[in-house]
Formats: sequence, structure tokens, C-alpha cells
Amino acid sequence: MLMIRLPELGIAVINKVRGKGIGNLLMEKLFETASRDGYTSLSFSVDPKNTQAVQLYKKLGFEQCDSSGTSWT
Repeated sequence: MLMIRLPELGIAVINKVRGKGIGNLLMEKLFETASRDGYTSLSFSVDPKNTQAVQLYKKLGFEQCDSSGTSWT
């Protein structure tokens, strides 16, 4: 059986500071850390109603692959 190291991560930014680039900065740091630690892929879950997060993930190149409960992965 092939085992793939694909962590699924989640981040959150409180409403009152959304739209200030904090989510983008967090994602940049996540990418740096994941790359440094040898990860070549990442997976995220997001509530499709969180349109700002969905837009950010799409801007960063993520695509919806599946859904689980009320979240897209």
C-alpha cells in the first residue's frame, strides 16, 4: 500500500480583521514551512459559504477535489 504524506490543514482569521492580507500571509508561511519539511502537496477544507477563503485558495492555485459534510476539500 502506498502511503502519501498529505496533511490537511485549516486556518481561520477572525471577521474583524479579514480583508487585510492576514490569510495570505498565513498561507505563505504555511507553504514555506511545508516545503522546508518536505511536503510537496497540501489539502485544505473550507466552508463554501466562506467566499473570501474560497477566493484566496483559488488565487493560490487550489482546486476543489471533493466535499466532506459541509466543507470542500
